[in-house]
Amino acid sequence: MNDYIEHLNKRVMDQAYEIGVLRGTLKGILNGQGRMFTSGTREHIEGVLRRTEDDPIGPEIPVEHNGAPQVEVSGE
Repeated sequence: MNDYIEHLNKRVMDQAYEIGVLRGTLKGILNGQGRMFTSGTREHIEGVLRRTEDDPIGPEIPVEHNGAPQVEVSGE
């Protein structure tokens, strides 16, 4: 079970890194090329960045993934 928890922790850290890269990319695009977008698109990107500032995962976590309900893994 500890190997599985370590595997899950690694996946979470990998995903957190990818989220950080995507947020940085969005900020760079918005700052460097923001004038190319319509105001609605800019507002949408800024809204996504605000929503994910403190909680990158946010309330949009699916209850099911590939048809299977999510379960919590306990360390006990």
